[in-house]
Parts: sequence; C-alpha cells; structure tokens
Amino acid sequence: MGKVNNMQSTNKIMVEVSLGETACSLYNKSIDDYNHNPKVMSEVQILTYEEFQCGGVSAGMSLRGMAEAFGSKILYKSDTFPIVEKPAVENIKDIAKLKIPDPTKDGRLPCILEAISILKDKYNGQVGVGTELTGPFTVALNMCGAENLLKWIIKHPEDIKRLLEMIVEANNRFVDEVKKLDVNFGFADPVSSSSIISYKQYREFSFPYFKKNVDYIIKETDGHPSLHICGKSRTLWNDIADSGVSSFSVDNAEDIGELKETVGDRIRIVGNIPPVDVIANGTFEDIDRSLKKCILKAWDSPKGYSIAPGCQIPYGTNRENIKYYVNRARELSTLPLDFDLLNSI
Repeated sequence: MGKVNNMQSTNKIMVEVSLGETACSLYNKSIDDYNHNPKVMSEVQILTYEEFQCGGVSAGMSLRGMAEAFGSKILYKSDTFPIVEKPAVENIKDIAKLKIPDPTKDGRLPCILEAISILKDKYNGQVGVGTELTGPFTVALNMCGAENLLKWIIKHPEDIKRLLEMIVEANNRFVDEVKKLDVNFGFADPVSSSSIISYKQYREFSFPYFKKNVDYIIKETDGHPSLHICGKSRTLWNDIADSGVSSFSVDNAEDIGELKETVGDRIRIVGNIPPVDVIANGTFEDIDRSLKKCILKAWDSPKGYSIAPGCQIPYGTNRENIKYYVNRARELSTLPLDFDLLNSI
C-alpha cells in the first residue's frame, strides 16, 4: 500500500465514504458484473471517486473472495451482496484436501489484480489506489460455515489452526502479486468481532494469524495496512494497536471517544457514523447530529482521525443522503473547528 502517512491534514479532517459494491446501485451496475468484470469494478471505483472525492480508489476481494479461491461456491446476484452457497470445507477432513490458491489463476483473484492495474494506470500516482484483504478468521468462516467453524475451534482446534496457516499463506501470495503494483493494503475482519467470539478465542484463533499477514505486508512493502472489524471490539483494541496496523475503523456499536482514549496515541482512528440508521435511513438532521458528535469526540486524536461510516453503507442508499454526509462532513471538519456550531447538537 505504499507508505502510510498518519499526519492530519493542515486544514481539514479526512472524510471516507465506504461504498464498495454498494456504489453499483448508484451507477446502474450489477453486483455480479462488478465482482467478475475488472472493467466494471474499476469503472465503479472511478465513478465513486470522481463524484464524492473521498480517499482514493480500491479493488478488493470482498469478504468471500479468498474463500471462493479455496473452493467455496459463492452465489452472485445483480442486486444483493454475494453469499456462500456451498462451503469448501463441509467435513473437518476436507481441510487435508485443500490447495493454496494461485492468485493469478484461482477464483476472482485474477479479476481483482486486473482491476487494480486499471486503476493504477488511470491515476498514475495522482490518487491513492488500494486493495482489501479478508482477515484469516473471517476467510475460515466463509470456507467452513459459521456453525461448523465455531464448533470445530472447540472440537478440532489443531485442524482449524492448520487451515488458518494455509489462509495466511494464501493472503501472503496475493500480497506478493499486489505489491508489484505499489498499492495500499487494508483488511476487513468482521468475524473476529467480540460479538461473535470470546477474547480467549480471538487470541488463539484470530490475532496470531492476522498478525502474520500484517507483519508480512510491513516486511515486503514497508507500509502498514488498515483494519476494520464489525460489531463490538472494545476488548481487542490494545491487541489491534499492537498488531502493526496504521489505522482502525470501528463499528458504530462502539464509542469513538473511548477508542481515542484507549489507542488514539498509537494508531489513527476511523469512524463511526451509523451507516444504516443515520446515513441510509436517517434525515439530514440525523446526519448532522451524528457528525457533530463524532467530530467533537475524536477530532484531536493524537495519531489522527478520519470521519467514516461505522461499516459499509448499505446497498440502495439514496445518493442525496450520501452526498449530504460527505459534503456536511467536510464543512463541519474544516480546521479550525467551529465549536459553537459543533456544540449545537
């Protein structure tokens, strides 16, 4: 991902939009096409950037891309997010039959590499280009199914650890291909949420494997990836800050002010406007209130703060609300801050 700059802009707080596949609904593109046609994927990213001017552009594997490359069957439709139709590992013994994917041949990985290349050629260093990987534990769930994975980490822990090691290696092989293009790296790891697994399980089955991927990216690119985890994550914050990531995007289930007080002196913090209740379903006044609250709590975080949704904005969210969120966020976050306005919640 190139080099990460944690310095705050001199005149404004960074604003992120977090659309991804959601943007297909804005530009009359099929989610199926987005996931399988690198020209469509890159076009949607370009249109999103040109319209909203937030952050940069990114072509990522989504939550199920690596699981699909391992053999999970994914169901794609034109207007809904993909789901796992048939997991690659239906029996614990299936793990022994797995082969580590080749990112230049297997699943949608070649499509993602081509989309990244298109974006790099388009912007030629003038706009940041990134890719998003999936944390190993989340990949494992999309390879085994939720019920099986949560059962097998208790009944067959060593088999699951072998699977996680394979996923680490698969992610690293993808990094080897992407690093040639000099892009930014990020991770989505929603299943590592403490809403789903205990802290003890996180420390045993998630953190060590995620850290191996982070360490590899740092070693190979001299850059530090970002991370997003959905749901509750409070008990994980110190581990996350110790992992080597540059920034952590926190779900709106948590308090951005508490995140600042806990790890804001160690990593950039990102978030956490509610994407559903506020951006998708709220009024402009709701967006105002949420923006003001987050800015007041986090604007002075020592390593920097970026305004962003607490998770991806839902598919079908109307353009007016997204535009209002982006434009109003820029207005309210221009430095020096107008505290009289921000306190008028």
